[in-house]
Amino acid sequence: MSVTRIAKRYAKALLSLADDPAVELSVEKDFTVVREYLTASKDFRILMRSPVIKGLSKKNVIKELLTGKISNLFMDFLYLVIDKGRDEYYTRIDLEFSRLLDLKRNIIRATVISATDINEELQTAIANALSKKTGKKVIATYNTDAALIGGVKVMMNDRVLDGSIKQQLFELQKRLIHA
Repeated sequence: MSVTRIAKRYAKALLSLADDPAVELSVEKDFTVVREYLTASKDFRILMRSPVIKGLSKKNVIKELLTGKISNLFMDFLYLVIDKGRDEYYTRIDLEFSRLLDLKRNIIRATVISATDINEELQTAIANALSKKTGKKVIATYNTDAALIGGVKVMMNDRVLDGSIKQQLFELQKRLIHA
């Protein structure tokens, strides 16, 4: 079975257990807590990804580290993932859960790249325009890339809206070559 299908199954199962908005929020927070541990601790990353370390050892370490920091539901979920030998897919399950939660909440995430920093007023205008275009609430992150020269490039899921001057120059070059 593919990693994507495995991640989807576990994420869907967890989302179905988190049937209350408060529980959804708690599980979302729990994923964040574990994500922070994975980011901060190389040893924790190795523990979660290693097929050599036995499940009971992993569960004991997780219990020691995370008791009181994550919900019992999420602790049980982690134990299940470990028991089923799917702990190496944890990061993908996390991503899939976030994606499914966004779908449920009618949210789309976008990355907006511009040549220079964009002020808050323009950020709000871009997010509102994208919300109007997609019919969803847009949560945008903003980055800069001087190579764009000007304009913006927006990436949402598998779509790219490239209004940068760099892209316009590239399109002009293609037309001149083929003219």
